[in-house]
Amino acid sequence: MNQPDISPLQPANLPAPPAGYGDFLVEIKTQIRQRQFQALRAANRELLALYWWLGENISQRQQALGWAGAKAWWKTWRATCKPNFRGATGFQRKTSG
Repeated sequence: MNQPDISPLQPANLPAPPAGYGDFLVEIKTQIRQRQFQALRAANRELLALYWWLGENISQRQQALGWAGAKAWWKTWRATCKPNFRGATGFQRKTSG
């Protein structure tokens, strides 16, 4: 395997890296990227499950409890939930109802 160029990572006052360091550095970077991607996929999976649950429950309650007037419901929901999730987006009428 070709030795990766690690010179930009090595300040001039450090000794030469030990044998195999370059390959290990590549392995570390690969693992970090793979694990970050796995974490991102897991987070997306959980968010999709949340959105599915939320939509299903809202729909069921609209039918069972007569939550007619979806616009009024969304307006109330946005006003009461948005302050609890500072920095969250998606509370606009065009995205939430």
